[in-house]
Amino acid sequence: MKYLTKENIILLLLIIIVFLQFFKSPEGISEEEVAYKLKINDLNNDKMILLRENNKLESKLSYFKDEIIKNNATVDSASIEQLDSMFATYFNR
Repeated sequence: MKYLTKENIILLLLIIIVFLQFFKSPEGISEEEVAYKLKINDLNNDKMILLRENNKLESKLSYFKDEIIKNNATVDSASIEQLDSMFATYFNR
C-alpha cells in the first residue's frame, strides 16, 4: 500500500495515456483511399450513363427492325445506296 500514493497513481495514469497514444489507430481515411473511392464513383457514374445510352440504342434498333418488317416491300425493292441512306437518316435522328 505504500506504493499507491497519489503521485504514483498520477504517474502511472500519465504513462498509460502516453503508451496508448503510440498504439492508437489513425483517424479518417488516407488520400489514396479518397482518390480510389472517387475513381470508383466516377466509373460507376460512367457505367450508368453508358447503360442508359445502350438501352436507348437497343430500343431504337428494335423499333427500326419493326419498321423494316412493316416496310418489307420498300426494303426489298431498294438499292444498296437507298438502304444506306435510309439507315443513315434513321440513326442520325
